[in-house]
Amino acid sequence: MKYSRTYIKQSNSGVVGHIYEHIAANQMINELYTRGLYRLLDYELVAETFDGIIVLRIETYQQKTMRIMNKVLSTVSFSTSHIKNAIGQIEAEYKRKSEFDTKELSNQLLALQQVPWTLSKDFRVSQPITKRARELKSSIGGFGRLAKRDFKEFEIVYKIEDCPFELKTIAVYILQVAGFIQIDGFYLKFKQSYDSGDQWAEYQDTVGYLHFLTVAKTSNLDLKKVEKQFTDTLKLMNNDEKILGKMQKFIDRSLKSEYPYFSLASSFANSYQIVGAKYLRRYNSVKNITALIEKVEYEIN
Repeated sequence: MKYSRTYIKQSNSGVVGHIYEHIAANQMINELYTRGLYRLLDYELVAETFDGIIVLRIETYQQKTMRIMNKVLSTVSFSTSHIKNAIGQIEAEYKRKSEFDTKELSNQLLALQQVPWTLSKDFRVSQPITKRARELKSSIGGFGRLAKRDFKEFEIVYKIEDCPFELKTIAVYILQVAGFIQIDGFYLKFKQSYDSGDQWAEYQDTVGYLHFLTVAKTSNLDLKKVEKQFTDTLKLMNNDEKILGKMQKFIDRSLKSEYPYFSLASSFANSYQIVGAKYLRRYNSVKNITALIEKVEYEIN
């Protein structure tokens, strides 16, 4: 059974609202990750800010997961490290450098925490959202000067080579789950970075998935530690029976088109063939999932 909720909270400042959004989302993802609950397998979270209006869209497949997320939302904390990490993420998102009085910002965030969350069906916008804010989803200008040269981008590539045609769609799902577990674990260990997007790639018998990561040049990111984390992620996925079982359920949901984040058409864009979900579901076994995970390769450029 799927449980869905959309929470809304309004700040008087687009900047403060955006920082709050990052802090709240970070704490939810971190809490769930440490409990062995992962995006796509156990839940989906979309966090956005529109001119100070914070929107959190949550979907889970267990009431327990929803209860954990609700508890985190009611107890969001604002330590200096939480604030600096959120600011660093947004700076990487916009490639800007900013200066904030963290003490004053902490007071504003604590005040915003006292504003109750409202379910989307009950929310009434008290003031118009400007066209610019709708387009940019936040008040970018409040994050200081543009500083593109102060940031660098990494391309994280996940791929499975020599992938049989009938397993390509299952491989697509596995790569994306691996990517999200990797990124969420990355945020837990490596602060002040931003996941700036993803992209699929397919060439002959190779299925690929790319994640783009933006970090400040001053972050001194240790790529060897990132690579070790990815190796640990694959071991976790392949050795944990619960994760393998949840992966199989997730793929089954996806093939039934109950999950909105994938499209069979994209998986077979270069193959010029159409394959029905009923046919593909016969290949959705723990044995095949395990074999594909063992074939996953990883590189960071």
